[in-house]
Amino acid sequence: MAAIHGSFTLEKWFYIMNYTMGRWRQETQGEDMMKCGICKAEMEEATVSYTEDIEQGVIVIRHVPAQVCTECGNTWYSGTVAAQLEKIVDKAVTSLSIGSEVSIINYTKSVA
Repeated sequence: MAAIHGSFTLEKWFYIMNYTMGRWRQETQGEDMMKCGICKAEMEEATVSYTEDIEQGVIVIRHVPAQVCTECGNTWYSGTVAAQLEKIVDKAVTSLSIGSEVSIINYTKSVA
């Protein structure tokens, strides 16, 4: 199993669980839109950039599908996306070259 790195914290896992429960409520209770677990505003689907600050440098993953709160801007990733992010970060950590401090990765191309 992949290791959890730097900014991929317990708080982000809480957001993932909140997203999952929001989807479950939406499907079982007929809610039209998922609500933010923080401020209760509506969430919208978007693509975002995910940044991971690690000891060797910074990894930026672009075009990541997410749910973003329209009011407070908090971002939630589905469990599938979170697992893919973890795999991408693990691979990027091992491939960061000496002297390179930034790695920019396209999520869409990485999971294809």
